[in-house]
Amino acid sequence: MARRLQPRQGDETVVISRGVEGPAELMDLFRTIEDMHREARASKGTLKITAPSGRSVALPDSVSSLLEVIICRLVEEDKVSVVGTGKELSTREAANLLNVSRQYFSRMLNEDRIPSHNVGSHRRVYVRDVLDFKAKRDAKRRRQLDELTQLTEEFGGYDAERR
Repeated sequence: MARRLQPRQGDETVVISRGVEGPAELMDLFRTIEDMHREARASKGTLKITAPSGRSVALPDSVSSLLEVIICRLVEEDKVSVVGTGKELSTREAANLLNVSRQYFSRMLNEDRIPSHNVGSHRRVYVRDVLDFKAKRDAKRRRQLDELTQLTEEFGGYDAERR
């Protein structure tokens, strides 16, 4: 039996971890939703969820895509966090989100690479600012990796090592 999660009023964060369902059942659910989403897009319709009472609701593409991502993460036995973008994070939480040390993150704040503000004597950042920085950083890394791959191919890269 699946657990129902209800965020507390005023709580912007919900953490979902794998419940009683096993990876096989979750994978079946993921495939079913993925197929239904694909069919709905092909017919220019929307994915609908229907309750046993017969009442149904259409899900916007953004919600059904998010549902696919959540189930996929749960299949991989990962945890999923849903966080409001207006939520404030401590420097420790933000550093963990970026997978950097708190000291390095504080240096980034000192260099104004990410906007921050003080709450009393503590610095805080908004989730949206950290995620924006992360998206730009990741895009830059992908571009650099693509350039490196291209250079490696142009110079015979991996083939030259075999000789």
